[in-house]
Amino acid sequence: MLSYLIRRTFWMIITLFFIVLIAFVINFVVPGNPARTIAGPKASPEVIKAIEEKYDLNKPVYVQFEHYFVNLLHGDLGISYRTNETVNSELRTAFPKTMYLGFSVFFLNVLIGVPTGIYAAIKRSKFMDHVILISSLVGTSAPTFWIGYILLFIVGYKLSLLPIGGYGGISHVILPALTVSLASAAGYVRVVRTSMLEVLGTDYVRTAEAKGLSQSTVILKHAFRSSVIPLITYAGMDLGTLMGGLIVTEGIFGWPGIGQMAVTAINYQDMPTIMGVVLVAAVAVVIANFVVDIIYALVDPRISY
Repeated sequence: MLSYLIRRTFWMIITLFFIVLIAFVINFVVPGNPARTIAGPKASPEVIKAIEEKYDLNKPVYVQFEHYFVNLLHGDLGISYRTNETVNSELRTAFPKTMYLGFSVFFLNVLIGVPTGIYAAIKRSKFMDHVILISSLVGTSAPTFWIGYILLFIVGYKLSLLPIGGYGGISHVILPALTVSLASAAGYVRVVRTSMLEVLGTDYVRTAEAKGLSQSTVILKHAFRSSVIPLITYAGMDLGTLMGGLIVTEGIFGWPGIGQMAVTAINYQDMPTIMGVVLVAAVAVVIANFVVDIIYALVDPRISY
């Protein structure tokens, strides 16, 4: 197990290195001059040249990457071109808000998706199973921004039940979390239903039923426990993605997380901020994969490394 953890940690570092490298190079492929964006359209060539020298934008790409990587190893993500604040401090402010929204969405996904998927598997090929499958298909297909604007208009504007935007307590997080969850919980439904159907037809489940055990015991203790591995995989990837930022939802509801931070940085060609957000998102996904692999062995003793 220890050797496996060491190997995985090594490959996590290699993966993050190449993600940073590719993201850094892409910033130079995209048309535009960050110095011009910072200075404004009416800035003189002298001002633009001074900005380029200040941020080392006039140096070759490999030199800039070397400087960035050395600073990154010291935990320094650079200075934002737009705000002139450290990217570290901006991420410390924005990332907890994204975590708050992300965990809220994750909670709703599990709360809605898992019981519904189990129920659909129990009612296989019956009316409610068809209703759930069609609803999950609609939820998966519906654009997040469309769901968000519908909820904003009906719940926030017409009924005035919840705030229509901004960051705050539970009342502020309900609409954005529900917007994402109505679409993403459908994935949980389909994963749980499929894995449950595979297990419900096995011999040991039939044996448990023949022993006279209650349906809840057969479903939860035997069937669901044996079908949980695909759910763990899906949930781990989902949580990693949520921690990487919810760009569309944060934009619709004015949620000041790293998703909205990324959009603003892209508009201003703020490369240090873009790189910081990319790195945080990459770390979230990589760590989620790592944790999922560890949970596999804890949930199923047959899995070893």
